[in-house]
Amino acid sequence: MTETEAAVLTKTRNFIVEALRERSQGKVQKYRVVLQQLDTTDVNALMLWYHALQSCASALGAEFHDLVNVSLKLDIARAPNEVIEPFLQFLSNLLSSNSCYAKPCFQSFVRFLVPVFDPPRIQGAAPTINVELTYLAADRAHALLHMICTTVPSSPLVLWPCVTDQFPHKSHSLDVLSTYVRNLLRILQYCPLLYERIMALIVERLLQIDVEISLDAVEDEEDDDEEDEHLLQFQFEEKGVTGKQGSSSSTSASASASSSEARGIAEMADKLDGLMMVLFEYITAECRRDEASCDRTFRLFLRIFDSFVLSTYRCKFVQFLVYYLAQFKADLPDLFLGYLLNKLLDQTQPTLTRKVCASYVASFVSRAPFIRLETIRNTLAVLVGWLHKYLDVHEQKSPNPVLHALFYHVCQSVYYIVCFRYSELLCDEEGLEFFRQLGFERVNEARLSPLRFCQSSVAQEFARVTHKLSLLRCKHLLSESLDTIRTSGKRHTDQLDSFFPFDPYLLRESSSFIDPVYITWEDRVTPLRERSNTGDRLCVPQGRDIAGSQDSFGSSYGSASYGTSPAVKYLSNLARSLSHSLEDGMGPASFDSEDLMGTTPEVSYDLNFEFKL
Repeated sequence: MTETEAAVLTKTRNFIVEALRERSQGKVQKYRVVLQQLDTTDVNALMLWYHALQSCASALGAEFHDLVNVSLKLDIARAPNEVIEPFLQFLSNLLSSNSCYAKPCFQSFVRFLVPVFDPPRIQGAAPTINVELTYLAADRAHALLHMICTTVPSSPLVLWPCVTDQFPHKSHSLDVLSTYVRNLLRILQYCPLLYERIMALIVERLLQIDVEISLDAVEDEEDDDEEDEHLLQFQFEEKGVTGKQGSSSSTSASASASSSEARGIAEMADKLDGLMMVLFEYITAECRRDEASCDRTFRLFLRIFDSFVLSTYRCKFVQFLVYYLAQFKADLPDLFLGYLLNKLLDQTQPTLTRKVCASYVASFVSRAPFIRLETIRNTLAVLVGWLHKYLDVHEQKSPNPVLHALFYHVCQSVYYIVCFRYSELLCDEEGLEFFRQLGFERVNEARLSPLRFCQSSVAQEFARVTHKLSLLRCKHLLSESLDTIRTSGKRHTDQLDSFFPFDPYLLRESSSFIDPVYITWEDRVTPLRERSNTGDRLCVPQGRDIAGSQDSFGSSYGSASYGTSPAVKYLSNLARSLSHSLEDGMGPASFDSEDLMGTTPEVSYDLNFEFKL
């Protein structure tokens, strides 16, 4: 700095000090000059005044908020570095002495966490994103936000409402939404105290988009070429909620929907697809970092799942975040199932919540190839054991899909699991004996008639599989029409709804994360009996190599021990109660384990993944 520049800087500082003094005395002429000099785009002027303000920052009390607000108008996306450096130092000095300005600073810089647009060159054209300025603005905004978080101890409490208020509405474009979400995830690097709040905010906003996607059962456009083949598939696999237009994911409207509604649904699906990509990428990076990071991420998303996702009616895609997370460690699937089963067995939970948990258990066990066979068997034992306990009390009751709704939902969940995983469950004599001991005959033939109330595609497939394997004879139970069943002279809804939360994931781009760890209907379709040297024995299908299969499990998911997992012990203990009752000759009809009805008095599950004894 030359002598002339130093003299000018000193003169400017003195002018600011005098302006502040006179402003306190009610004289505003010089103070207005300061405001005018700061409200400019002249680079040299801004450099001078920000340098001068650095030494005056401690004098800027709350009464000078208008001066601070004018200084915060700086366009950090387009300002040169020569201005940004003194501006950053000025704010650092200001916040060190006056933390009351943290909120306006946060509000000013959070707005740069979205894309920077260039004005349209042609009148009426849409503005275009300036990629270079978008990255530059984000880098500078994060540097400023980081500085504030370091300088002001209470900054997380101040920053939180700012990022919430500035979150773009779902009507904004995918570019705006995804850029903001990526920048929120970047904030977590220097403000970890907001980790859970920010992740919950992101998931909550994704849910708002998810519920906008039509629930109508529509087929993906690719299915049109395979219609004949799909006629033979499990009916649930045919249903979808999204389609494809061009090369991006979208959702088709129902036949009665207008073209504008179809475009709106497609746009929402595109947005959700892109945002799910962002979160899948984040989860992958966190879980591959180290085991502690993986555990922390899973705990967080399960708490978010419990608070937001589980209670969202027919959520279609966001729940796959927990599904995807569960593959990264050997004990995570069991922890997730332990959480779901504990809610399902808890009589203090609303019936709707317990029914939803039953659907989640069925869908997760059926679709996730990374679940151990022992866990599948233990889960079935817990569910069927609960059914027997329910029949101990209600076996002579008349069919009623309202009063016994939970019973029918659990039955449908059990049938659904068997339809998908029978080739693994029944691959040897031990599996066949396990299946026989479950006592399906009593459940199927009960007066409550579960096969007639379950979804017809599930009940028919269960009957077909068990008949083919010579395990059960229940096709005759399907012959009577459900319409003939009455309770109190009233006709009830024909069948249970078909909500299985992990039905095929049809968002095209982000499906690349789910497809490698997902069992489709085609994956599990194999010849029911394969003759081997052991005689008439079922064999595990030799299909494509699914992530999490026995051959690749060790290398894919580490060496975590199942034997020490509290969730596995929980499932195993519940299943063992059923097994012991059978060995003692009690049979499922007299099964009376208190653990399988309502709450489990000696074991309770919390979201910190500790089982309290």
